Amino acid sequence: MNIAQEENKLITYDGLLQRLENNKRDHHLLLGNGFNISLKIDTSYENIFSKIKKSHPEYLSIEARLKEDNFDIEKLPRQLMEVISNASKSRYEFIKRRLEDEIKQDFIYAAMKIITEGFDKKDETFSNKGVFKLLDHFTNYFTLNYDPLLYLLLLEKIKLPEILALMNKNLFVSDQGEYIHPVYKYSKRVYFEIMRDWAKKEWSDYAIYADYLIGKSYDHLTNEEKNSNGDNAQASHTHNDAEETPDLFDLPPVESSKETIPYDGFSRKEKYLYTFDASNQQNLYFLHGAFHIVERNNTIQRITRTEKSTFQERVAQEVYTGWQKMVIVFSGTSEEKKNQIQNSTYLEKGFDVLPTLSGDLTIFGSSLDKNDNHIFEQINKSAVETIYLSSCSESYEEDKKRAKELFGNKKIVLFDYTTVSYTKTSTT
Repeated sequence: MNIAQEENKLITYDGLLQRLENNKRDHHLLLGNGFNISLKIDTSYENIFSKIKKSHPEYLSIEARLKEDNFDIEKLPRQLMEVISNASKSRYEFIKRRLEDEIKQDFIYAAMKIITEGFDKKDETFSNKGVFKLLDHFTNYFTLNYDPLLYLLLLEKIKLPEILALMNKNLFVSDQGEYIHPVYKYSKRVYFEIMRDWAKKEWSDYAIYADYLIGKSYDHLTNEEKNSNGDNAQASHTHNDAEETPDLFDLPPVESSKETIPYDGFSRKEKYLYTFDASNQQNLYFLHGAFHIVERNNTIQRITRTEKSTFQERVAQEVYTGWQKMVIVFSGTSEEKKNQIQNSTYLEKGFDVLPTLSGDLTIFGSSLDKNDNHIFEQINKSAVETIYLSSCSESYEEDKKRAKELFGNKKIVLFDYTTVSYTKTSTT
């Protein structure tokens, strides 16, 4: 069956694997949230919201309104700011930063709980290495997800099975105490008040919100305090270990001519410091950032496990004390996300690589949302010939139409994500 015929038919997952195996061109992978769900790790907005509201019942007040927008938590900062839309520019920006921080922390905390619980199941998805039948085919790996799931899978892929054994199932079972920087002392209270106002479509006194956030009059703040994002919290809450293991991505390549080794652009610069350098070899890209990538002292650094702490424990510590510095494009329109990307050395490299691709691209688990148009526009500039896109019979026509709108000069082949199985060998 040729490509022209395939464009009008939904192929199976086994059919996708067969075509990747038979075609010797370069293959690239772009992941969205649907990939996590295929691994039985449900990091959908709705499930993340469900986790958040268990920790913070106050979120129940906005559940009905969020449901109208498919629980898209990334849009929440912009929506909540409707409540104080008449505030002066300086107060508006001050409150906006605090609200974004609160939402981001709750989002990261819930997502990491879901990832941790998913890995702890250790079901056949991982024990049979079925997912690597897919991952083994690709030259470059791109993801729109913030979570470190792809990172962990690729560690396993390069023959480091102990990485899964390092998971700590109790890590996020109960809430741990957080260090609260003085400037955030009242943030949660104000955040929940603004949520309730937004849910009721009521607009309150924005000046009081700014004052409540810090426990004193906003007008009495110094410029440094107004621009603070709690960085000082990290000075006395930085995780230290006496010894650290060799960086897992610095290990020598495995002895296999078919194996593609993942490189994420980070390398050891000092004994305990792994930093990003745009000149480093790289084929793993978190296009919108990730929980395990942080910015400190004007450098981009990657969290890694140590002798005393698992990778997940290190990420958890960042959630509690350093999440303001995580390199994450959390919310905004496509244009706003593009601007954030272009202001980050790490993010910009992945963004600039997309137009240079050739061969085939598999897009697995992305809804092709318009807020990610900046990514799709870069792909459309590339020499990629065929795009394999996950879909299903119910959304086939809609997905095909959207793909043609975005990638009009590419061949589009849709594969059925409902046929994905990581527990059996492909035979078709």
